[in-house]
Amino acid sequence: MFILFIAVRNHHYRYFKEISKDWNVDVHVTKANRIFKLSFSVLFSLPYQQITKIVELKVQEKVQATGQYRLPFFVKAWLFARYWVLAIVKYSMFFRLIHKASPKHLAMWGGPMFNQSIARLAASQQSVELLFFENGHLPDTTVVDTKGVNYFNSVPSEPEFYHALHKPTFASVNLEARKLNKARKADKELNKIPLPDKYIFVPFQLDVDRQILVHSPWVKNMVDFYNLITSNIHSLPDDWHIVFKEHPSSAKSYPYLRSAASLTERVMFANEYSTQELINGSQCVVTINSTVGLESLIYSRPVVTLGEAFFNISGLVNIVENEQQLPEVFRSLKSLTVSQTLRDNFLGYLKDDYLVNGDWKESNAEHITAMRHRIMEIVEN
Repeated sequence: MFILFIAVRNHHYRYFKEISKDWNVDVHVTKANRIFKLSFSVLFSLPYQQITKIVELKVQEKVQATGQYRLPFFVKAWLFARYWVLAIVKYSMFFRLIHKASPKHLAMWGGPMFNQSIARLAASQQSVELLFFENGHLPDTTVVDTKGVNYFNSVPSEPEFYHALHKPTFASVNLEARKLNKARKADKELNKIPLPDKYIFVPFQLDVDRQILVHSPWVKNMVDFYNLITSNIHSLPDDWHIVFKEHPSSAKSYPYLRSAASLTERVMFANEYSTQELINGSQCVVTINSTVGLESLIYSRPVVTLGEAFFNISGLVNIVENEQQLPEVFRSLKSLTVSQTLRDNFLGYLKDDYLVNGDWKESNAEHITAMRHRIMEIVEN
């Protein structure tokens, strides 16, 4: 058995090196930018359709990063050509490395990002099995999965699976604060405006995140999200408000939306509050597919999802599949509840059976041992 780890970022490279150090398993760790040799023979058998999809997604990421979600045609064409050439070069290098190393498993951090998608494609063309690492869905955890991350992961989605479990009551835990983007430092200095007595909490996500680009079929960006939620405010109970929070890690700001909210009696932004505070004070959390939805279950808050989330489990969250369904869900918010048994069994499964204890960013010997054990469980099955 041979595992090849490919890291895109330095901190992931260091983590993979920690896993491989003094481990009696055949392992090699390399960085994506240290792979230089091309395989010219591969250029004659490129999977053009798959590469095109990867490049199109990368270009769309650049579009999403702009203020108005648009780029001139010639800029998009230039970006497409640039990333097309880059994708071909990277595919050739990844293909050659994997072919030469002949690993049984290829391990990488994250899912459908540009470099990872190309490496995954090169591996799949050679029938190499995959391991995906990601931040854990619960505080102080890390995940490794053979299928992918987030919506692509291997967590069962059938409610019957969880009803058959017998997990103890899942105790609430303190949430980890998101890393604050330097562009959002001013949020910490804002005075806290009193929150309404009753409100739905609506957390923004990153426009450029694959959770939006890949797993949000009908809500394309945060402006659409804001407009969709506020346009249905008349369907909320009369004394309920809407509280938005911009993503702490986002470099993009939405002052025009904050201005619009300030002119509306029942809508506000509360960037100065922590996510945990806003969950605790809310009657319900409405998200596209953010981890905040999962975190809200920890605090037994009803959750409404508008996109593809791995915790979209019937009876656990309320799934809205199109714009026409949202007003009906809003009208029924007072009656929404969380099945405590399903909640406890789902969160208990994540904690006890799926996630690896320990935060990879502060990994200690106990975490490394647990991660190695989980990797061996996976590759030996």
